[in-house]
Amino acid sequence: MFSSTTLATIAALAAAIPVLGHIEMTNPPPWNSKHNPNTPSANIDYSMTSPLDASGSNYPCKGYNSVLGTAAGNSVASWAPGSSQSIQLAGTAIHGGGSCQLSLSYDGGRTFKVIQSILGECPSIGSWNFDVPNDAPAGDAVFAWTWFNNLGNREMYMNCASVTIGGGGQRRRDDESYSNATLVSRAASYNSAPEIFQANIGNGCGTAETYDVDFPNPGSNVIRRSSFRPHAPTGNCAGGGGSGSGSGSGSNPAPAESSASASSESSAPSAPASPVPSPSSTASSATFDDGQWRPDSTAAPAPTISTPDLGNWHNDGSASASASSSSAAPEATPSKSKCNRKRRVRRHKKRLNHGQGTF
Repeated sequence: MFSSTTLATIAALAAAIPVLGHIEMTNPPPWNSKHNPNTPSANIDYSMTSPLDASGSNYPCKGYNSVLGTAAGNSVASWAPGSSQSIQLAGTAIHGGGSCQLSLSYDGGRTFKVIQSILGECPSIGSWNFDVPNDAPAGDAVFAWTWFNNLGNREMYMNCASVTIGGGGQRRRDDESYSNATLVSRAASYNSAPEIFQANIGNGCGTAETYDVDFPNPGSNVIRRSSFRPHAPTGNCAGGGGSGSGSGSGSNPAPAESSASASSESSAPSAPASPVPSPSSTASSATFDDGQWRPDSTAAPAPTISTPDLGNWHNDGSASASASSSSAAPEATPSKSKCNRKRRVRRHKKRLNHGQGTF
């Protein structure tokens, strides 16, 4: 039989196994970690290396986001956008490595945006550098490290820490060049990043053992290790496990209606209208004015009237009102019959004078 002392020793060793068996983030120091100077001694979690509950009940951050707004949740680091920072991990049981993600949250841990993905050999590398996105909005944020192990039980590990993005803080925000428009633009760009991948926490999404999970949407900053053994997630992986921002690009917008046909219709010359004859052009320049008024401006030309020659000169009505016509009737002259009459009169008088008879 074991003595009470021996049993107590075994129990202590068993309690220490989770501590030694996994991995935890030590820098930046996470909430309730013994490495965090803001953690009250009564709140220290000596099982920081343990994974999230398989039911997802303590997602995110093992449920420690409740310290936000208290002294235990104060910021432990100040990072400027675009700066290079480092993460430090500690532990011995790396479970064959796997894949990790780094992310930021500005809403207390409700949503996380990926800033870096490591595919393979994570967390065996222990520590590495990463860049804070240039478009990361200034303000208080939650920095998270998540890990999906290659070997062993299908689990998700997650540690979180409070950080401040923006360096100088209020002084920089008061600068004229750091306008509200700049903040809005940066926030919009940052928000286009994918959400972190979630699996093995009762959400229907899982990872395959002996493989490194290949994140469906790892973001733009990816480290791919040479020993990476990729495998797609298993099950129904929505949200962070889906295709992220690419899901909305499946359908192309309908092309704008071509304006060529419309412009050709509008620019095509219309058929010329039939010319309307001018009233003044319908009357021939050779027509005659019979002296009668007619209301129609296109009155027909007066008919030519033949009159007997009475031997007297008279106006034959041949004068035209058109001054532009070259075929106007000539000026009237005494008729030929009148000239003949005068000749007969002269011959008659001559006979009378010579006694040659009567006319």
